Amino acid sequence: MDVSPSSSSSSMDFDPKQIMHLQYVAKRQGSTTDLDQIEILGESIAAQRRSFKSALEVFKERYPGISIVLGESACTGCICEMIGALSHVKEAGFGEAMEGLKVIIGDPPEREVASGKVLLFGKCAKHLAGFGPHLPGCPPAEEEALKAICQLSCVDTNEVISSRDRMREKTWQATKADLEA
Repeated sequence: MDVSPSSSSSSMDFDPKQIMHLQYVAKRQGSTTDLDQIEILGESIAAQRRSFKSALEVFKERYPGISIVLGESACTGCICEMIGALSHVKEAGFGEAMEGLKVIIGDPPEREVASGKVLLFGKCAKHLAGFGPHLPGCPPAEEEALKAICQLSCVDTNEVISSRDRMREKTWQATKADLEA
């Protein structure tokens, strides 16, 4: 079987067209992530396919009070930055403050965007900027996402950033100890 990243992600039941780094690699190499244009040797991908939960699916289970609206252009870049930023806010003890937050990623139709605590994530959501704060970038920087989430949720940004930095330092120290062992 072909072991290209596109076929590997497809065998896990993920669409390679939705995985940002695969798109970048394919573009840089002048290739494609379109499986119809890739020669598959051996067993078919369908014969090997197993379903995995995406990070977004796991996230939605852990954060039921936050609504995520994905447009067709939503990709893993914005999704991963969003998950990281929201996780830092929750780990700092402010999970309940984010209840009712709606995060828009990609380019969904306007009818899927409501008023309230709406955060627009990434360059693909720019056309919806009238609905709430818009974080530019592809993907937006985590620091800016943290600030926007904290502001919308009435949370102390400095406290969240300090908590994140302490957690990162603790992880680094544990990793460093393991590497030196």
